[in-house]
Amino acid sequence: MAVAAPEQDGDVELVFDHDNLFDEEVPYPERYAQWKGAAAREKVLRYEPPHLLAFSWDGGAEGVATFELSDLGGRTRLVLVHSGISGPAGMADFGGGWMAHLAVLEARIAGRGVDDFWALHRHLEKTVQAALR
Repeated sequence: MAVAAPEQDGDVELVFDHDNLFDEEVPYPERYAQWKGAAAREKVLRYEPPHLLAFSWDGGAEGVATFELSDLGGRTRLVLVHSGISGPAGMADFGGGWMAHLAVLEARIAGRGVDDFWALHRHLEKTVQAALR
């Protein structure tokens, strides 16, 4: 997912481009196929460049995603909070998804590749499901 810079009217465009998250060509799982190449418009709730961005998810039905960056003396801390998720199924889906995206970010920063984002997502979603029980 890429986030375009917020526009003056307070909206942001989310572009779902998972094809660039992994090294091998892996088909989208059927449940996510509708998002291949899709874009969504969400409301920017807080925008304090370069440290904070918060926007609604699914028009607010799935809460708010907040990304906060802070300087740690030459290193950067990223804190991601997704609050207001509608229920346990969404928590597992978003939890697995965000953890997978952050794992890809960490691998790319370290100069490593990722073979299959979707396998990673499935594994982490199951991890979150187990933690919610």
